[in-house]
Amino acid sequence: MARKPNPGLIDDDAPEFTDEQLAGMRPAREVLPPDFYAMVTKRRPGQRGPGKKPAKVAMTIRVDADTLAALKASGAGWQRRVNDVLRQAVNKRSVPTDRKARATKRA
Repeated sequence: MARKPNPGLIDDDAPEFTDEQLAGMRPAREVLPPDFYAMVTKRRPGQRGPGKKPAKVAMTIRVDADTLAALKASGAGWQRRVNDVLRQAVNKRSVPTDRKARATKRA
């Protein structure tokens, strides 16, 4: 079922763009004066810039409750420390990337 529009958010002075209007739009870089465009796109102090390190990936893992409690009790940075322990374990032995390699390693 479609949601009803919130009457408080409807602005008659700024109606939605039509498909034709959207198709005719050009990038701000082409339309604005170069000095103004540079000013409004410049990164401000405290604003986050591009990452210098590779991004980490979120994952879900099931562990015993007491294990998680002990990790969290170790204080701030516990997730980083878990990552470090996992990295050490991976570096100690090469982890097979496919099921066949894991099966042959177990046998």
